[in-house]
Amino acid sequence: MGAILVGYVGVRALISGEDMSLIKPGALFTESGRLLKGSGEGLLIALLNPKIALFFLAIFSHFVQVDSGWIEIWLMGTIAASIDASWYIFVTLTLTDTKLVDILQTRKTTISRVIGSLLIIIALYFLSSLIHEWS
Repeated sequence: MGAILVGYVGVRALISGEDMSLIKPGALFTESGRLLKGSGEGLLIALLNPKIALFFLAIFSHFVQVDSGWIEIWLMGTIAASIDASWYIFVTLTLTDTKLVDILQTRKTTISRVIGSLLIIIALYFLSSLIHEWS
């Protein structure tokens, strides 16, 4: 199922070509609406992304004890949230302070096709590995 999903996303990236846009036309948001939408999406990504959970599990599993008190648990949670928030702030400031967004916008068709092709190759590799494993 994962290979099929990766292939589907790859095909969609190839097909979309010019239709991909960093800013959707016709989507008029006020500054506060845009901030609220972005904050909500960022929160969902941070909470639901399994890679983030595995990252923090790998780091904090060494410090968790059976008899940890609520202060230790709160401190570890605060550190984890600070690391996560600092990373997202860094990425946001890096992208908005540079001309990187303009470069990505002007080359969006090429980027979309390259990423789509790579995803299709990865999906084919996954499928061939699965077929080879079954035989």
